[in-house]
Amino acid sequence: MGPSTGALASIEGQDGAEVPNGDDTSVAVLEKHGHPPPSPRAALHFHEKITANNAPYQGIHPLNSAESHQAHLPGLVQRALHALPRADHSDPLTTFALPCPTGDGSVTHHLKPTFISATRGPGMRSSLATGLDTAKGLALALSVPLVGVHHMQAHLLTPRLCNALATPSSTGFPGASGTPSTNPPPSTSDQEHPSFPLLTLLISGGHTLLLHSTSLTSHIQLASTADIAAGDCIDKIARL
Repeated sequence: MGPSTGALASIEGQDGAEVPNGDDTSVAVLEKHGHPPPSPRAALHFHEKITANNAPYQGIHPLNSAESHQAHLPGLVQRALHALPRADHSDPLTTFALPCPTGDGSVTHHLKPTFISATRGPGMRSSLATGLDTAKGLALALSVPLVGVHHMQAHLLTPRLCNALATPSSTGFPGASGTPSTNPPPSTSDQEHPSFPLLTLLISGGHTLLLHSTSLTSHIQLASTADIAAGDCIDKIARL
């Protein structure tokens, strides 16, 4: 995708839109702009989520959630593919064709994503398998790499993603109107937030972790629960 990096992320998450392992079926198309310094900025071209109805089970039911993934993921992926940037030419190495939604037999050409990503774990195997199998098929069909995402690492890095997606009009980057500001860009420390090193307390349905991180890929677990996660405990108490 030229100087930018695009990723079609197939994601289902239990308690966040960034990771697949529970009752949320979610797909996103994310594009990263530039290289540091300054800090990379990102754009979200597509993001939709469908949550399985697990209310009758008073908690996440693995089979019901897996059936919801299988029913809704194909439609979400199809809409996400159409959201990829259009290409003004046809090149089998960098573009691919999709049938036009109008059904008139015409096709539209889109830029290929740089890679496909999907959560590899930890999580419920049935939910993970749906996302991973779909991602493998997409990566093979488009001839692009597949990147496995760690569930909890994605949660930990989500604040940095949100910061990269934010483009205040007071910065030197394009604002909501797409017009660059005349103000100087923020410092690197302002752009890369939260900055390393950092401490993170992750509390989800299946995991409770205190982590020390020194980079995007360097994380040390300092503490965890002795038996079950805090979220799991709350779920059980709520059923009483």
